[in-house]
Amino acid sequence: MTRRVWVVLLLVLGLLAAGIALYSWPEPALSPAVARTPSCVDDPEISAAVQSGATLDIAPRPEWGSAPAGFATTSVLVCEVAPGAAPGDFNPDIRQVTYFGDGIDAVTDAFDARSYKLKLSILGSCSGDYLNPPVVWLVDDSGLGYRPQFPKDHCGRPSDEPLDLINRLTVQDDRIVPAPLAN
Repeated sequence: MTRRVWVVLLLVLGLLAAGIALYSWPEPALSPAVARTPSCVDDPEISAAVQSGATLDIAPRPEWGSAPAGFATTSVLVCEVAPGAAPGDFNPDIRQVTYFGDGIDAVTDAFDARSYKLKLSILGSCSGDYLNPPVVWLVDDSGLGYRPQFPKDHCGRPSDEPLDLINRLTVQDDRIVPAPLAN
């Protein structure tokens, strides 16, 4: 083979290797969150899902983050709009479910998974439904918690693995809580 063929071949292989590296390169890790008292009713993400014109009396949502130093998850709090409301109905109730048991470490590891940096939705392989995740708090034995971010798949959509693992845990508490309305 001639020198020119070798140069072109090496250039193509280099570009291919760079593309594969870029695709598999993860997004930067989130900075550690500040542990605080978890609450379903203080979260605008949940309250905004309540279909109404009412103004909700809620504090600003805490930012997503990674586990604070020394944080050991002992339970998971999941917050979502209470079931049973027809679309367009005024239903300010929020369902909050606390999970515990074997598998907590797997849930924490699933949230610690790094998201893909390069999203391939431009290739058309990302059609169909995707998860609209509930608000999740990872809570330690002192009762403080933080909000982990759902890792994203190659399409930039939230991964359903953490939620699947949460649903395998034991339900400790399942209650319906009214959202605080300011007006």
